[in-house]
Amino acid sequence: MFSLASLLFSVCLLLELTDAFQNVTLTSHDLRINYVGEWADEDGGSHRFTTTVRSSLSLTFQGSAVYWYAAINPSGASANVSIYDGPSSDLTYLRYSSLVEASAGATIGEQPLPGLLFYATDLVAPETTVNISFVGLGALGGSSMEIYSLEYTPNIKHSMLDEATLIGVAAAGAVVAAGIVSGIVFYIRRRRRTAKKIAMLMPYISKTSISPSPPPTPPKTSLGRQTWSTSPVAIALSALEPDMPSAELHIRTHGFHLHQ
Repeated sequence: MFSLASLLFSVCLLLELTDAFQNVTLTSHDLRINYVGEWADEDGGSHRFTTTVRSSLSLTFQGSAVYWYAAINPSGASANVSIYDGPSSDLTYLRYSSLVEASAGATIGEQPLPGLLFYATDLVAPETTVNISFVGLGALGGSSMEIYSLEYTPNIKHSMLDEATLIGVAAAGAVVAAGIVSGIVFYIRRRRRTAKKIAMLMPYISKTSISPSPPPTPPKTSLGRQTWSTSPVAIALSALEPDMPSAELHIRTHGFHLHQ
């Protein structure tokens, strides 16, 4: 059987493993985002925007996917999103780039709709840099590039979990599984033993009748100790469990009064 400490250890490790696979969300004011050019807050500081050409933002992270959330906005500008397989926006590391139109799907006069403007998956580099830059007016004439948040999926190979931790998680899971199986086996065996004892007692019980009256007070011996008359059930229990004290036999067999 596994101990409570082993179970708690297993739960902690499994929670750590779960956290390692959850996406990390960075708001527009997160210090890990690097801004270049002129940027301003809007909507009470919930997100940021720029109307200056060549203004940009970038993020370097260790992960397998990245997402840019802003608004589908008729006033949205055109932006260039570049992915670099390295820690900087050096053309040496450029993987690919894509033109994103923030006004795509919008209609002039309608309200901006928060949404996902860009995403990239299947990133395999140890470190990845995403760079988003303002390149010009949008298809509807808009001149605003916004950011609500950036989000990325951590790469498990470069997360807080190392090889030793993963081995510990696997071992802890095995301990929990073994403990559960052991508990089930123990329960089944106990039920079978109880059923077997009852089956052995049934021939004796069937020869007796049950009376609701309480058992008579047993007589006392010369030493002042009470002696218990043995019923057929007590004899059977005594044979099955010879080490059981006579008083306990009395309690277990005289909960109802048996007589021939």
